[in-house]
Amino acid sequence: MAKYLIRVKRMKLDILSSDTTVETQKMEPGLKLLIFSSPGEIIFDLTWPMFDIDGQWYPLKQFDNTIHPDWVGPVSISPHRSAPVVSYYNRQGENRLTVAHDGLTAITELGAGVHEEDGTLRVRISAKLDALTVRIDERPIEYQNAIREVVNWWQRGISNYPSVPSQRGTVFSTWYAYHQDISQVILEKLIPDLVELGIHTIILDDGWQTDDNHRGYAYTGDWDVAKSKFPDFGKLVSELHENGIKLVVWFSVPYVGMASRRWQEVTGRMLYELPEERCGVLDIRFQSVIDELIGQYLEFIDKYHVDGLKLDFIDAFRQASTSPVFDRGKMQYVTVEDGLLTLLSSLKEQVLQRNPNFFIEFRQSYIGPLMRQFANAFRVADCPYSAQTNHVEICDLRLLSGNTPVHSDMIMWHPDERPEAVALQLQATLFGVLQLSVPPARMTKNQRQVVQRHLSLIRKYQDVLQEGYLRPTHPELNYPMVYATMDDTTFVQLSGGDYPVALNTKHVVICNSSTTKSTRVICNPLAEYQVTITDCSGHLTRRMHLINQHEATLLQEVAGITTIDIL
Repeated sequence: MAKYLIRVKRMKLDILSSDTTVETQKMEPGLKLLIFSSPGEIIFDLTWPMFDIDGQWYPLKQFDNTIHPDWVGPVSISPHRSAPVVSYYNRQGENRLTVAHDGLTAITELGAGVHEEDGTLRVRISAKLDALTVRIDERPIEYQNAIREVVNWWQRGISNYPSVPSQRGTVFSTWYAYHQDISQVILEKLIPDLVELGIHTIILDDGWQTDDNHRGYAYTGDWDVAKSKFPDFGKLVSELHENGIKLVVWFSVPYVGMASRRWQEVTGRMLYELPEERCGVLDIRFQSVIDELIGQYLEFIDKYHVDGLKLDFIDAFRQASTSPVFDRGKMQYVTVEDGLLTLLSSLKEQVLQRNPNFFIEFRQSYIGPLMRQFANAFRVADCPYSAQTNHVEICDLRLLSGNTPVHSDMIMWHPDERPEAVALQLQATLFGVLQLSVPPARMTKNQRQVVQRHLSLIRKYQDVLQEGYLRPTHPELNYPMVYATMDDTTFVQLSGGDYPVALNTKHVVICNSSTTKSTRVICNPLAEYQVTITDCSGHLTRRMHLINQHEATLLQEVAGITTIDIL
């Protein structure tokens, strides 16, 4: 039952927690802050009339753009899972309501949906905190700008992990290519092909630490190089460096395997076990666990001079129903979240002292605002062969991640795949950093030609694609038209529908990632344009001029590229 009720224009606020006070701060028309204070717990409902709303955006939505009923219940958000924001928009992509809060260091709950009894939209937020600020944005601005402004609001006083332009180049990942069946010989044989393709980073995934190739995590935790696979790991790293290739190495941070030597050492310092994976999850409420993890990573870095770490499964750090209760006499951190932030802060400080350009990759779902302090790569969660998932989740992550580089999940395809289908897999990653996981030696001649063309394209337009102003339109339809603009260049990707492209900059690139073989463009009738159209392999298919036209229809191959310049 509500303790008291407040109405602010269309919004109704029901405060459900005891001894809670709220102050309203108006920032500008349509934008306000609600500043709550309470002795230990804050719970409240916000209610609005449901007007002109067609879709919902939230950080881990994937393809779920639908409006939920309020009885679905809340989602749990933590520093290392998702982020506390939800946005509602209309069919024109205009913001109708974006709600976010700044309780970033704790576990909070956020539920949002339509109340079917009266057609209102209800948002419930609960947090075991003494203070919480909620940002409410009802301004009629583009939905992506409402989300971006939330991201900027979160970043007050937060120092993000540094990144440099070279870390936005294409990466080769070993995972889908080899899984655990990886070796020094395999990597050495990759070097000439990667150099030829201009790929300067390898991510060495799971398998380097074990002779066992049967998946699972039974052999994690010791983090010794498997000598049968890598007889001289240091020599391998040196050889890669001599060829201009950096090496990033995978670690599953929370896991200690039941077949590892360390298993007995961590007895009594586990959050829970995963019998099906033959491992357990470390309890980072113990300072000793944090010290041991950091010690292992630094020893590996100092011994082998690797260039980065892929830190996996961080979202597995959580208190389960079987986890031990907090023991003040043994544990140094009351919550898992406190321990994790200590671990990541300490590791960041130590690795950047060794190498200011050290690479750290995180993966969905630990992609929230605080995580940007500790990684310079946020990767899409595993989605093998799913181009559409890569496309959608790169756009989602770009909106949420500010200037932190966003990486695709690793790209793979069948050895007999058609060149156009290969191109579509690659093009799904246009607005992120491409992680390739098909060995060049396994590519057909035509597939390799497509890869070379794509790598040339994304190198040429890297600044526009990854750091330009990104405008993913129609989120309710999974972003069928995405713009990236920087200075006088616009790059447009079409992946569905019949949307005309306005030629508003001097140089426009149109990527046809759809099955449609024609594209409409809106021209300036006083301008003259040169149009160049190529197929997915870079072969010229036609060249033409447009003069004194308001609109034109261009014939374009599937996965083809069209460039248009004002003369």
